[in-house]
Amino acid sequence: MVECGSDQEQPRRDDGALIVDLTERYGPWAVIAGGSEGVSASVARLLGDRGVNVILVARRKDTLDETAVTVVTETRAVVLDLNNAGAADALAVELMSQGAAALHD
Repeated sequence: MVECGSDQEQPRRDDGALIVDLTERYGPWAVIAGGSEGVSASVARLLGDRGVNVILVARRKDTLDETAVTVVTETRAVVLDLNNAGAADALAVELMSQGAAALHD
């Protein structure tokens, strides 16, 4: 077994599992595709609970807005159908226009 330093000073859950600071490990923002409902909306809320800001991407603005208000961290909504040709480029342009590219530092 390889040890990577002491786990003694690291925070743990009640069951003993290490608590990982997601923003420190992965950055302060996450893009959630299909983020307006179902599992993706649940993931967005869970990430928000862990301090991660989220950008929700889905086709329907009304459900995106409904989900966005349930996330406790800063949340942005991007209305976009990712099935369309060129959707990845359109998403990149939208993220840049919202300044999200600069937020990853």
